[in-house]
Formats: sequence, C-alpha cells, structure tokens
Amino acid sequence: MKIISTDFDEVKILVSEKFCDQRGFWKTVYSNNLFNDYGIVFDILEERIYTPVKNAFYGIHFQNNPFGQNKLVSLINGKGMDYIVDLRKNSRTFKKFIKIELNSDNNQMIYIPHGFGHGFIALSENVMMSYKIDQYHKQNYSKAISYKDPEINLDIIINEELISDQDKFAPFLKNSDCNL
Repeated sequence: MKIISTDFDEVKILVSEKFCDQRGFWKTVYSNNLFNDYGIVFDILEERIYTPVKNAFYGIHFQNNPFGQNKLVSLINGKGMDYIVDLRKNSRTFKKFIKIELNSDNNQMIYIPHGFGHGFIALSENVMMSYKIDQYHKQNYSKAISYKDPEINLDIIINEELISDQDKFAPFLKNSDCNL
C-alpha cells in the first residue's frame, strides 16, 4: 500500500496494489498492521455501503465531539468526487476544502480523520461506495453543514432533487453547533 499526502496533513490517499490473474483480481482494502506502520490508528467499528444514483450528493457530514469519527472511504464500483472540509476551529486550514476523485479503477481510498466534514457526489451510474468508520453513529452528534456556505465556497453544482432534506436545509458553519 502506498500513501499520498494531501493539502491537509492529516487526510491521506491510500493506494492499494491490485493483483490480477485469469480468475480476476484482489487487493487489500484495510490492514490494521499497515495502517499502524504509517502511524494511523484506525479500528473499524462499522462499515456502510452506499449505492447512490448518478449526481446524488451526500454531505457535508460530520459527528461532533466526543464522538468524532475517522473514516476510510473507497469506491467498489463507479466514479465519484469526494469533498473534505476542515472544520477544526484552531487549524491553519479551517474552512478550506479539498476534492479528490475516486473511481473503481484507481485503487485509491481516502482516510479522513475526525475534525473534517465529508461529502460525496456520484459522477457515474452504478456507484458502490464503502465507508468504514471507527465510531458508532450517534444521532444526537451527527451533523451537517450546507454545501452552499459562502465561507467555504465549495466548488460544486448540486441537483437538489438528489439530496436529503438534512443536506438541503443544513445550516452554514457559523450557524451550526460544530464543536470540532
């Protein structure tokens, strides 16, 4: 596994090696030992699979302290764009975002530590996304901020028919109760 740095020191792109033969392919998606070798402490407690339709948008989501979540996001099938927003008030990159294309061919995964909001838009049909987290979902701590927030200025166009009410009516960061 290879690790690629991003504009956020804590957010990492992980590229797994893909092995192919006449039967198909296999690759390692997660290895606790490999993560530890890179200084990443990540113990998976829950995994979710999403199958969004083309142009569907999820996010910008996060879970407030003390139940912040570290995430490992990958695509099993299809193509999408991942958006990661720094929500840590004391960070030099507070309110900045990066976007990273994921697809089923590039073998990339994104490790997103707590303190960052996360969004995803499906760019193709037949997307299947794997989302591993190290903290259980806590409804009262689960939050969203608006993708329209002018202080973040997300570079994204959304079809509002393909988002949830939670995302459609999410507050701007300054009006949220984000405690990261």
